[in-house]
Amino acid sequence: MTEALLIVDLQHDFASPDGSMAVEGGMAAAQVMLEWYGWAKHREIPIIMSRDWHPETHSSFKQYGGQWPAHCVQNTRGAMFTIPPSDDVIVITKGTDATADQYSAFHDDLAAILRAKGVQRLYVGGLATDYCVKATVLDALAELFHVSLIREGMRAVEGTGEMAGKEMIKAGATFAMDSAEAQGILDDISYKDYRFILHEERGELWLHIQYDRLDTFTGIDGIGYARPWHISRAQTETGLVKTAFAAVKLVEEHEAMEAFKYRDVRPFDPHMPLAALIRAERTKEAFQQ
Repeated sequence: MTEALLIVDLQHDFASPDGSMAVEGGMAAAQVMLEWYGWAKHREIPIIMSRDWHPETHSSFKQYGGQWPAHCVQNTRGAMFTIPPSDDVIVITKGTDATADQYSAFHDDLAAILRAKGVQRLYVGGLATDYCVKATVLDALAELFHVSLIREGMRAVEGTGEMAGKEMIKAGATFAMDSAEAQGILDDISYKDYRFILHEERGELWLHIQYDRLDTFTGIDGIGYARPWHISRAQTETGLVKTAFAAVKLVEEHEAMEAFKYRDVRPFDPHMPLAALIRAERTKEAFQQ
């Protein structure tokens, strides 16, 4: 599934402590999104950044009867991105009409642009959870894109944004997997002597499996290591657990095949699960046909 990163309104007036509409925790969210920006660059997937770009007399400003302080006025520092975009980033400019609010980044044919690039899933973060992020996510879902919310990469104007988060989840969004959350899920898996270890490199998540093993040739006890498995950031908790057990199944089949390879020299490992031995025997027979 082709993916893209959508960063919503990460601008100085929202993210910086001295911004005219500074969101609590905005710079922490910006740091998280900077890491995701680097991840998207490494993977060479599309990056979209939206921005408020208001005229000085915008109707949402308090001095003109609106509810907000003046913010993100065109060509001011407050309107500048916290993360300077490279030339290949798709910039979506909104709020240029002085008479209308515009929270969602889905205009200027953004949906058509994404479809032309084959994008099906959006990872979304930015400011603020309860306004522009929520409006953008709901429009993305209405356009039938899959949406993964970057939990630590967004903050709300009002409170924690919990209600907005629930609304987005109810509409069909999911939370993107982060390394700490994934490791916590893996730590709760108790299966034989297997240990599930998550490693993060350049924003990519990799599952490593360690297990106690008896070498079927030498008879020496040791530690086995399985090849790492890539974990999608869009993975759900259930999907992560299924991936872990799928990896274990392959490990057991491999160990069983090793036992059969040396069965004329040394009996197969008595610790090997019977089901794995049966699968290995069937695999061996299939190769011999």
